[in-house]
Order: sequence, then C-alpha cells, then structure tokens
Amino acid sequence: MNIRKISLFTFLTAVPGLMFAEAKVNIAEDDASYGNYNNGWGSDQNSGGGFGPWTLVSTATDESKQTWAGFYVAPSSNHGLDTIAYNGKAWGMYANGQRFEETIAFRDLSRPLESRDTFSLFFEFDGFSTKWSADTLRPGRAGFALRVADSPDTLDDYRKGARFIFETVDSSGNYIVSDSVNEWNTKVKVDPKGAMVSVTPRGFYSYDLEIKTLGDGVMHKFPARRFAGKARDLVQNIAIFALNTETNDVYFSGLQVARPLPPADEAVKSLVSKSKPATTDKSDTN
Repeated sequence: MNIRKISLFTFLTAVPGLMFAEAKVNIAEDDASYGNYNNGWGSDQNSGGGFGPWTLVSTATDESKQTWAGFYVAPSSNHGLDTIAYNGKAWGMYANGQRFEETIAFRDLSRPLESRDTFSLFFEFDGFSTKWSADTLRPGRAGFALRVADSPDTLDDYRKGARFIFETVDSSGNYIVSDSVNEWNTKVKVDPKGAMVSVTPRGFYSYDLEIKTLGDGVMHKFPARRFAGKARDLVQNIAIFALNTETNDVYFSGLQVARPLPPADEAVKSLVSKSKPATTDKSDTN
C-alpha cells in the first residue's frame, strides 16, 4: 500500500477525573493534489493508498440539448476552495442543464470499515440555484454515501446498499442524513465554506457522526446513530454524487480512513511473544 502521507490523530475523550487519548493512524487516504491527477480525474485512476480505482459515471453531455455533467480537478484559486482544498486542489463535479443530470464517483475501500475506524472527507457545495427556467422539478442532491460493495449498474445505484448517506437536498438549507431513519434533518445549515464530515462506526449497528462547519469552526456531534441495513453488512464502498446541482458545482477533498493503534501493552505483548524462542515441555519425559 502506497500511502503518501501518514498522520497520527489523537482523539481525546473526557471521563470524570481522567482524560485519555485514542491514537489513530491513516490506513487509507487520497487527495486531488497528488500527481496522478495532474491531467484530470477519470475512471480507473488510482492514487494515495487504501482505496481501489475510481469508477466515474454520469449522464451524457449533449450541448444541443443543453445538458452537461462531468468531473474535473478544481484549483482553489479559481473556485474559492481555500477552506477545503489540500495543496490548492479539490475534486469537482458538475450536473447542470435542462434535464436531470447526474454525476457519481464510486470507489472501493481496500479494507472494510471496522468499529472505531473514522472515515472523513471535506465537502463544499454552495446550495441550489436554478439555472434554467425549463429545468426538471425533480429535486437535486449533493453528498456522499457509505455502501456495501455492490458494483454499480445504473446511476441510481449510489443508494443501493447504502448504510449511511450525507447530503444536501434542494428545498432544504440543511445537511440531511439517511441511516436507519430516512432523510433525517441534522438542523445544521449548509455552510458555503464547506464542512468536514467524520463517521466512526461503534460496532455493527451504530456510529458517531461529526460535522465541522468550516465557516464558523463549530463542531456538531451526533453520537450513537444507527446505520441502515443489516448489522453485518460491512462498508466497503463510497459514492460521491452531484445530481441536478444546476448553478453550483460540488467539491470534495481529503478522503481518509483512520484506524486506532493497538493499546501499548498489547503491542508490547505481541512483540515479546514473537521474539521468544520456542520451548519444549519436558514434564512428560523420563
């Protein structure tokens, strides 16, 4: 696995009379600033580490019908992405025109999410603004889904096998989550400066959600939410989507999965057991 940057994260949890830290290390990460994206962002590309190649699907661009959909690497200087871009770049997606245009980026995780792993990314979308008077009335959506590893057959498959969906939906100015509850309103307003979103499974059923709005730096915490789907359906795929987003494009950066380091005493025991020479039980000899 070729991980370009490994960073150690410390998560502090308050306990009466005690503060303890859970150290985590990246087991997967990627970013649009890496050299593999110098010539753009397309299907079958792979970069960073801990993820499979991208599968990018979209409705066809047809200028004669005034429909556009696609993917690109966005320089922060041209798109006002200073709060989410890493090394000046982010992934960009557009879906605008007089029909219901869709762009979806699927990607497998090399290892499924485990309890206490943290999946995170940066997301920016300025909200829905009608571009065409003849546009469809079907509401647009922008966000991402954590899914089981079902191969996508159609554009609508981003919701197939989804255990968690984070999105903003046309007609709502807040971030919306679908898990065991469909389209649950977080009451967190969409931040035009973007958000950092983190999902941490807690066993097979539940997870903790954190949304940090980057315009004001506020962390919004939603502990002990319940995933959709069956308990043992492991999250092994992500789907990032922009559906009929009209005037504004959708931007993502900083894909990452962090996993807890083993407790120090267990790590020491493991090293000691591996270094001990084999011994023979002589109790039955004579």
